[in-house]
Amino acid sequence: MANEAIDYINRDIVNVKEDLRTISKLVRDGNGQPSLIQQVTMLQSDIGRLEIELKEQIISLQSGVDSIKSKEKERNTLNWQFKTAIGVAIITSFTSIFLHYMDNNRPNDNIEKTLQQIIEKVDKLPKK
Repeated sequence: MANEAIDYINRDIVNVKEDLRTISKLVRDGNGQPSLIQQVTMLQSDIGRLEIELKEQIISLQSGVDSIKSKEKERNTLNWQFKTAIGVAIITSFTSIFLHYMDNNRPNDNIEKTLQQIIEKVDKLPKK
């Protein structure tokens, strides 16, 4: 019985060694495809390349967003300048209309007195 157990253990050891050789070959050499080590190296390279591309795209997007924000700020500034100019024009127009109305409704006493004085002087002139 002890011999059978030893034989059983020896067969297990042989099977484990064979499995280890197969796994080692797959990891180190591959089995018609690149080995696992080569595949991991290629994946690391791809991840590095993708990371660089993503950073470049993020920078490009951030630049675009900054440009849009700058244009929006400029547009808002121009919008407020336009509104201010329209407001000033409206106030100026109303002030001009108001002053014109006040000039037309004001008594013209000074003008009438001046005209009357001119007429009197003309009457006093010697007639020919």
